[in-house]
Amino acid sequence: MMRAVLVLVALVAAFGQLPEERRLRQTDHVAAGHEVKSNETEPETERAVKTERTDGTDEAHPDGVTRVHEFEQERMVRDEEGALLKVPNTVAGACILFTALAYIWFVCGFAGLFTVKDGYLNLGASKPLLPWYYWLAAFLYWVAMPLSMLYISANADCQGGPPDVGYLVFGVFLTVHIILVIVAMCQHPTPPGACDCSKGFFLSGPLLIFFMILDHMDMATDAMFVGTAAACSPMIENAYVQSWAAIPVIGAELKFTIEALSFTGLALFAFVVMAYLPQLVGLTPFFALCSTLVCSSLMLLTLHQSWIWGVVVTALICIALGLGGVFRKQWQVWKDANADDEKTLGLFACMGIFEQLLSQGQQNERLLFVTMTKLVFENLFQLWLQSSFFALTFKFTGPEARMKTVLSMAIGLLVLASKVPGLITELRTGPNQVNLFAGFTCGTFIAWILLLVVIFYAIVIVWITLKIVMAYQCDSHVWNLTLHVWSLKDGCLP
Repeated sequence: MMRAVLVLVALVAAFGQLPEERRLRQTDHVAAGHEVKSNETEPETERAVKTERTDGTDEAHPDGVTRVHEFEQERMVRDEEGALLKVPNTVAGACILFTALAYIWFVCGFAGLFTVKDGYLNLGASKPLLPWYYWLAAFLYWVAMPLSMLYISANADCQGGPPDVGYLVFGVFLTVHIILVIVAMCQHPTPPGACDCSKGFFLSGPLLIFFMILDHMDMATDAMFVGTAAACSPMIENAYVQSWAAIPVIGAELKFTIEALSFTGLALFAFVVMAYLPQLVGLTPFFALCSTLVCSSLMLLTLHQSWIWGVVVTALICIALGLGGVFRKQWQVWKDANADDEKTLGLFACMGIFEQLLSQGQQNERLLFVTMTKLVFENLFQLWLQSSFFALTFKFTGPEARMKTVLSMAIGLLVLASKVPGLITELRTGPNQVNLFAGFTCGTFIAWILLLVVIFYAIVIVWITLKIVMAYQCDSHVWNLTLHVWSLKDGCLP
């Protein structure tokens, strides 16, 4: 437990101060880019100045100096003060605290502190200990890989994106994971078929293995995005803050929040609180939503008051949950859903091939869980954040960094799209398959929710795909659907 906390502290420290060699390398990249731009034709320079004015400044630049050079100078000055690329202490502290609480909760559950009979040796409720390869796969996927990717991504730079060594390390994790999946399949009494297509297209072995690899890659690339966000944050933070400030009514509060978090802090907080923890703890959709809102509210309280307020209120909430038996009940839910037998533990460890062995009822429950925790909190929010980042940093990043960001978004889009057919099937043939206009009943309500979710997912998939494509077409690299609809033009921001 202490090692995990120390790794998290080391992660935050790694974000805090870039090595001198990396700063010099980034300066060289920017200087080289400035020399190339200074030799451009006059029309190109005029367009650059015009674009700069839309980024939040009205000052002219007669000498053709680009915003890249200005941001680099500002970054170098503020970096000496240790303020810009460092994750804000409130954000870092909150992420460490919430993750540590989750790890402590697991340790208490395995030790049998919630109930005497639910300890490590009887985790499967009177069943013998589940095989080691499932637990090793779960540890690598949920602890070792995300922390490693976060730590390595601290060496990302805006020109090249995450360091190449991160992908090599991930390749090792993926190779070990596939080996463990093969071992699990060979040792299972009724193994799923890697080439079995008899259960339908979406439960066919090749497709499940393909999406299993995508899920594994999705977690790693989302973790590494935090480092890229830290590297490019100085160049986009002002424009990103101003875009939120323009929202009516709540713009001032949003501006304050984004400024206090910083883009880097927002990326880290979103990954830890929305993508990582709800799936790790196995929260049901309702409690996943509640816990995310509570964590976000605690962050707002900390930003408006001080970190002491956040710690005190968090302690009071934990005491209340402990006295109410919520931790014990959630441990039982996690056990029943994720460690009841080999197939459920395998799915918890990202062995998607075991979906073939689920009953219809288990498939429905898993679909609802994945829809909320993975698609809404991880994929949708991460894709929205990454697509905005991609557009705003387009002119500051190199082709390699863009390719890595597009790869991460493409993986997320594929994972998102893969769940839409299952939702449609659930709506048409599942237990909630009812006439949508048959009157207000529980089944009708759930059917309407599923229908709205399918429509919402389809719109978001198309919207984000267009944002990525139009980043290459628009002069400003920023495209907005609402601007396209209301102005009846191409949707490109000026």
